[in-house]
Formats: sequence, structure tokens, C-alpha cells
Amino acid sequence: FCSDFCRTASFHDRATKNRLCHWCGQPSLPDYKNACAEHAEYNRKTNQRLGAARRTRLIRAGFCTICGIQEIRGRQRVCGICRNRTLERHRQQRVRKRLAALRKIRKDGFITVVEAASLYLHVQPKRVNVFITKGLLEPHRLWGKSFWLRKDDVITLAKTRFEAMNGFRKLDINRS
Repeated sequence: FCSDFCRTASFHDRATKNRLCHWCGQPSLPDYKNACAEHAEYNRKTNQRLGAARRTRLIRAGFCTICGIQEIRGRQRVCGICRNRTLERHRQQRVRKRLAALRKIRKDGFITVVEAASLYLHVQPKRVNVFITKGLLEPHRLWGKSFWLRKDDVITLAKTRFEAMNGFRKLDINRS
């Protein structure tokens, strides 16, 4: 019973697939899949205007500006449920950014002072600070409050320390 019109893709489906503007058929912006520059700006302004009107209406009625369902108390604009959801989402975003930064640092060949002490040099972390002050290791302040060490430098120092120890003799780095 269905006509040929129903079997073919709609104009919007074809426009989205071919990356054309849904209103005028012109090529869409590279970062916007269904609007040209003119209509993308129009959409942005319209969404801002409608969003502001919605927020004003919800505030006057005493409802949450995010969900529009829960009543708010006092001077707050967001209900407790939406506030907790937003805080959790922001916390997860911070964790994701932190992990991405750490992955990039590790990919670039850096390790922490504690890792250098325990995995490669087999000394206490305080001893690694002595190596840094003596100029045997160069610290890098890449991210956060801690220093990072280039893994290759640590491995080279570990090899030279092992050679200098001659078995059981410890390397005396306090001598100049």
C-alpha cells in the first residue's frame, strides 16, 4: 500500500547524507552537518532567544531551569537532582581531561619521581631529589604539582649507578 514517495529517503535524509543545508540546499559548514553559514547563525540566535525565554518562564513559575519539572526552593535556579547530575558530569569531565593529560605525558616518555625511585633506581624517593639537585636528572614540571622525569634519563642513570656500584658497593653521590 505504500507509495514510492514513502520508499525514497526524505529531503532531510538526503540533505544530511550529502551535507547540504536543510533550508536552502547550499553546502553545509564543515563542522555543522545540516546548515549553511547563514542558517547556522540564524539557528544559534533563535536557540539563544528561545532558551532565554524558557529560562525566564521557568524561573517565574518556580521550576528548575534544566528539567522544568522539579520545584526550586529559595533563590536557586536548579533543583537538587539536576545540580547533582551536573556536578557528577563535570567531575567526570575533569577526570577524563586529567587522564588524557597523563596519557600524553606518559606517551612522551615521562615518569614520576616515585616510579623512577621504585622501578628503576631502587632507592627512596628522597634520594631521587638528591640526584636532581646534583644535576644527574633534569626535572620537568609538565602537569600538576609533581615533577616528571624523562624515562630514558632515569634508565641511563640506573645503568651508570649499577656499573659504579661494582656489585655491593654503593654509589656515593655526596662527593663532588
